[in-house]
Amino acid sequence: MVESHHLPKLPELKNEQGLQQWTSMLQLTLRTQKLEKYIKGSVPDNQANAIEEKAVVMLTIEAVISTEIHDRVINGGYDTNNKDPFIYYEAIQRRDHHESGESASNFWEREWIDNVLDHVCKEYARYQPAETAPAGPSVATLAVSNPFAKVGDTQR
Repeated sequence: MVESHHLPKLPELKNEQGLQQWTSMLQLTLRTQKLEKYIKGSVPDNQANAIEEKAVVMLTIEAVISTEIHDRVINGGYDTNNKDPFIYYEAIQRRDHHESGESASNFWEREWIDNVLDHVCKEYARYQPAETAPAGPSVATLAVSNPFAKVGDTQR
């Protein structure tokens, strides 16, 4: 582990314009401390030192975001009782969606629908050779019918 006094100070995240630089510096700082895994995905508490390391990551993040960003994340639906740094980090990354007033549940529902439709389009394209593909049904039609049926399959 690199001594923290040898690392550059992380910039405070004040607005979305600084998000890319802040994210990059946070990732690099956590990587030097061998803590980056905590913002890459949820880590179970039963792993060695997980509880203490999660606390260090949460403190690191909290120390370098502005009150305004913190309030936006909370107003966007983040549960302050959740001490998983990955969930908090993801909420910060997605805070721009919440600034529009969209609720957290609506945002995640829309994300799920987008992922399903993306999968449907990929499955449809897999069964359609580009050079012979007729004008097929719309994505909405595919999603309503059977998204995994082969082209020409009449079962629904």
